Amino acid sequence: MRMKLYRSFLLTAALIGWLTTAALAQSRVVTGTVKDPSGAAVPGANILVKGTGSGTSADANGKFSIEVNSNDVVLIVSYWLCLSGICSWQSKYY
Repeated sequence: MRMKLYRSFLLTAALIGWLTTAALAQSRVVTGTVKDPSGAAVPGANILVKGTGSGTSADANGKFSIEVNSNDVVLIVSYWLCLSGICSWQSKYY
């Protein structure tokens, strides 16, 4: 009887640990398109998750996809913007 109770306790503890880990490790994929102020796609823009080392780059059409681990995420989008021959580095928080 004692061994059966011990096994039940271990199984319950393992199940709770697995469920907790699964709940904390939930992630989702954020996708989007980086566009400049005129609405044109920005190929090669950098997209970083603030406070982490995670990042990606936009493809040739300005599209990106990045996995995040929380709903409270700030994305930092950076790119070169050239208007009328003047170029500047743009960085925005979303």
